[in-house]
Amino acid sequence: MNYGILSCKVKYFKEDKEGVISVCKIMEESCEEAAVRSAVEMCQEFGATMAEAVEKIIKKFNLSEEDAIDKVKEF
Repeated sequence: MNYGILSCKVKYFKEDKEGVISVCKIMEESCEEAAVRSAVEMCQEFGATMAEAVEKIIKKFNLSEEDAIDKVKEF
C-alpha cells in the first residue's frame, strides 16, 4: 500500500479548507439521511399511512413532495 498517497489525502481532508468543507458537507448529508430514515421508521411503527408519512417528512425536512415520496419508499 502506498502510504504517501493516503497521508496526502488525510492531510487534505483534515487541514485544507476545501477538504474540511467537503467532509463537513458529507457528514451533514449523512446525518440528515439518518434523521429522515428514523422519521420514516417512526411513522411506520405508529401505523401512519404513506400519505401521512410523506406529509410529515415534507414538513420536518423541507423536502419536495417528490423527494419525500422517494424517501418513504426507500425506507
